[in-house]
Amino acid sequence: MNAFRLSAITVALTGLVGCGSDCGDGKQSTTQFSQFSTHWNSYYIGHSSSLDPDLKQTVDNLNADVQGWLTTYPLYQDGVWLGISLNTRSSAPGSSINSAYQRLLTMARVYNIYGGALYQDEDLKQAILASLDILGRYYSENTTPAESENWWNWQIGIPKTANTILLLMGEHVEQSVLTHYHNATKHFVPHPDQIMVGGKVKPATGANLIDVAQVVLLRGVLSDDLNEFHRAVEAIAPVLDVVESGDGFYRDGSFIQHEDIPYTGTYGNELIKGLGMIIGAVKATDIQTENLDGIYPILLNSFAPLMVDGRMMDFVNGRAISRQSGQTHKVGHAVINSMLSYVETAPSEFKQPLKAFIKQQINSDSQHYLSEFGLAFGHYQLAKEILADSTIKATTNRDSHKQFPSMDRVVHHRDDYTFGIAMHSSRVGNYEYMGNENKKGWYTGDGMTYLYNQQDHYTNYWVAVDSTKLPGTTVVPEDLSAGDGQRSQQSGGRQTDIQWAGGTQLHQYGAAGFDFTNHDGALKAKKSWFMFDDEIVALGSNIENTNAYTVIENRKINAADDLYLNDERHNSSDALVGSVAKVEIYIDRQANPMTYLLLGDVEQEVSVSKQCSRSGNWSEVGTGNGNVENTCFVEATISHGINDTYQYVILPNTKVDTDYISPISVIRNDAVAHSVEHAELSITSANFWAAGIAGIIEAKTPMSILIQDLGEQYAVSISDPTRSPIPVEFKITGTSQVIEDKNQRVTTSHGIHSVDLSELAGESYTFKMSKVSL
Repeated sequence: MNAFRLSAITVALTGLVGCGSDCGDGKQSTTQFSQFSTHWNSYYIGHSSSLDPDLKQTVDNLNADVQGWLTTYPLYQDGVWLGISLNTRSSAPGSSINSAYQRLLTMARVYNIYGGALYQDEDLKQAILASLDILGRYYSENTTPAESENWWNWQIGIPKTANTILLLMGEHVEQSVLTHYHNATKHFVPHPDQIMVGGKVKPATGANLIDVAQVVLLRGVLSDDLNEFHRAVEAIAPVLDVVESGDGFYRDGSFIQHEDIPYTGTYGNELIKGLGMIIGAVKATDIQTENLDGIYPILLNSFAPLMVDGRMMDFVNGRAISRQSGQTHKVGHAVINSMLSYVETAPSEFKQPLKAFIKQQINSDSQHYLSEFGLAFGHYQLAKEILADSTIKATTNRDSHKQFPSMDRVVHHRDDYTFGIAMHSSRVGNYEYMGNENKKGWYTGDGMTYLYNQQDHYTNYWVAVDSTKLPGTTVVPEDLSAGDGQRSQQSGGRQTDIQWAGGTQLHQYGAAGFDFTNHDGALKAKKSWFMFDDEIVALGSNIENTNAYTVIENRKINAADDLYLNDERHNSSDALVGSVAKVEIYIDRQANPMTYLLLGDVEQEVSVSKQCSRSGNWSEVGTGNGNVENTCFVEATISHGINDTYQYVILPNTKVDTDYISPISVIRNDAVAHSVEHAELSITSANFWAAGIAGIIEAKTPMSILIQDLGEQYAVSISDPTRSPIPVEFKITGTSQVIEDKNQRVTTSHGIHSVDLSELAGESYTFKMSKVSL
C-alpha cells in the first residue's frame, strides 16, 4: 500500500489543554467502561472474528473506499481531504466538518474490523490519529459557528461521530486529544437534556434528547467520569414518559416531533436507534441505572404496526420522503436495525415477539434487508442468527386495525395488503417543509391514502408523481411553490377549522373520518373511509368548491402492467372521461389486480389514464440530485360540482367477476352522516358530523361508531373525534342493554346510551350490548 503522506502537516496542535478534575484520568480504566466500550464498538465492527461472504464483500468495499482516500486525498494544512472543503474564512462549515468526521469513522471501523485488508494497518492508524488532530482545529471549545449554521451539526452530528471514533481507536488516542474533544463537546453540549437553537437554550425532546444525552454519556465513558455517565442516563428516562401534547410518545402509540408532525419513521427511529445502542451497552456493564424497560412495549405498539414487509409507511417519515435515503424500504431497514439493538436486552415477555416480528419483516422484504443492512455489522450478524433459528416462528396473520388519533393516522392490515390514511387537524400539522426538503408535500396529510401490497410501489414515487393528485385527497387546482400551504405549529399555524378528524376501531375493522378544510379555507369536504377484510369504502360529501376533484388512485406501475376500464383493456395515455364503473390495475407477477368500484347511482364524472412519461429530479422535491425518468402511473380522478359527493370501493388484490354482488350498502352520505352496512360481516358503521339517523343508529351527538350484530348481542366501538368533554349519546333500533362495560363508561336512560369518552383523546371505547325482547 502507498504510505499515507504526513510530510505536509504538523501533527501536534496547539490549544489542547488539560480539563482537570472534570474529565477524570481519560484512560478508560474501569472494568465497567471497558465493557461498555467493547459492546458499543461491536455495533460498528461486529461481534465475531469471522465474516460471511456478504459481510466480507461489504468490508472489502469499505476497504477499497478507505484505500482510495489514503492514496488520493492526502492531509493538507487547511483541512483533511481536498474533496471536503473546510474553508473557515467567514464561518466554520458544520456540514463539511461533519462529513469529514463521517469519513474518519469509516476509517476507524476498517482499522478495527478483523479479516479486513486494512485491519490494524499502521499507516491507516497514523492517518486516523493525524486527521483527529487536524479536525480538532475546526471543532474545539474556541469554535463559534456563524448564526446561519445548522445547530445540529455542532451539537449532535459531529460530537456523536467524534466520540465513537475515539472509542474505536481506544488506547491509540493520546490523552491530549481526549482532553481536547472532552472540552469541545462540553462547549457545544454542556448538558444532556438541552440544545441551543437560535441563541436560545431549549429543552431537548424526543430524538434530539437521546442524541445529546449520548454525547454526554460517551464523554463520561471516555473520561472515566461515572457522574457524567449517570447524568446522561437519568436525562434519557423522561423520553419514555407518555405525553399529552408536543414531542414524544402518546398513549395510543403515536410519536410526534417538531411539536405536531407525525415522525415515527425518522425522528422516532433515530430515538430508538440511539436508545437501543445505549441500553445494550449499559446492560453489558454492572452499572446500576434508571429502568428503561418501558421502551419494549413501545417498539411493538408504536413501530411494529407501521412496518410493512420491511418498509416503514411513508406517512410517518415526514420530509424524509424527499430524500433518496428516505425511501420506504431504506427507512424500514433502519427501523429493523434499531429493533435488533433491543433483542439481547429484552425482558422475556418481549424477546420472542420482537424476534418473530423482525423475522417476518426480513423474510417478506422484497428489497432484502440483509443486502442493505446499513453497515451495522453487529445487527447483521444477529439478524442472520434469528433467521437461522427454527425455534423462532415469524409473525403471521396481520389481520389488524390501529388508530393513532394523536397523530391523525390510521393503519389497516391484512395478510396481503396494508392501507393507511393521513389526516391533520387543530392538533396535528399537515406536512413539514424544512431545510429545502419536501418541497411538494402540500397534500400528503390531506386525507391521502396509502396502499401497500407485494408491489414495490413507493420507492422513487415522490420524485415523479403528480403531487397535486395524491390518492384519497380532494383538492382544487392551485399554483403552489416549495413549502406553500403549511399548517403546523412551526409554520402557518395548525388548521383550527378541523376539529372532527379520527375514527373508531372494532377488533380488526375500522372507520375514519375527516371534516376537511384545506390550507387557505378555499375548499371544504366531509370525507370517510370504512375498512373491512376485502373492501375499503370511501365516501365524500359537501364538497364546497366547483373546481374540486377527488383522486381515487395515482399508482406507480410498470410499463407492461395493464389497465382495464369496465372490463376493457385501456393502455393509452389518453384519458377516458365519463361513466366508469370499474377500474382494474393488473400488476405483473401479482396474482390479482387492484380493483376500484364506483358505487351506486351517484353521478360521478371519472377520468382515468395510464401515463408512462412522468419524470422528475430529486432536486425538485428536496436537496438531492438525479433523474427518475419515464415512470408510469395510473391516474383516476372524480370531478365535482357544488356540494357534490363521491363514493367508491377499493378492493386490494381482488378480482371482481361480472356477477359480483357487493356486500356494501351506502346508508347515508351527506352533511349529517357517512354510513355503510356490510351484509356479510353484519357490521353497520357511521361517522356522524351532527345528530341524526343512519340505519339502526340514531346519534344525538357527533361521533364515530361501529356496530357488529353477533346474533343475540351487539359489539360496539365508539369514539369522539372532536374530543368534546360532553358524553356522546346514541340509540339502537329496538331495545338493548349494556352487558359488558369494562371501564364503566356507559349509562342508559330511556333507551339512550351515554358514553363518557373524556380523557380518551380520540381513542375508541368498546363494549357489548344484548338485544332485549319485549
